Amino acid sequence: MLVAAARSTGFILEDLPHAVDEAALLGEAGLYPDAAIVLEMEDTDAVARLLPPRLARWRSRRQQVLERRRQKNERRRQRREEAMEKRRAKLQKEAEKRKAEREV
Repeated sequence: MLVAAARSTGFILEDLPHAVDEAALLGEAGLYPDAAIVLEMEDTDAVARLLPPRLARWRSRRQQVLERRRQKNERRRQRREEAMEKRRAKLQKEAEKRKAEREV
């Protein structure tokens, strides 16, 4: 079943086989490649191709995180200021009430 499916649709084995055992297993299953492609590349070339897009994605996500954090801090600061203003108004009202009681 597996062999028939592989022959009808084709398949790609990336980085396989690594060992003689793996090659023997593929041979026993009747899976023989029609073609093989070997690609070689320097590590520096791979990094130069792969790193910039990943860095751009990371920077974008980082900016989003920092913006959410800034907004959260701003909301927290605003709530704190509102609470302080309410408390100030309440204390002022109490002080005026005490002052009015003393004057009577």
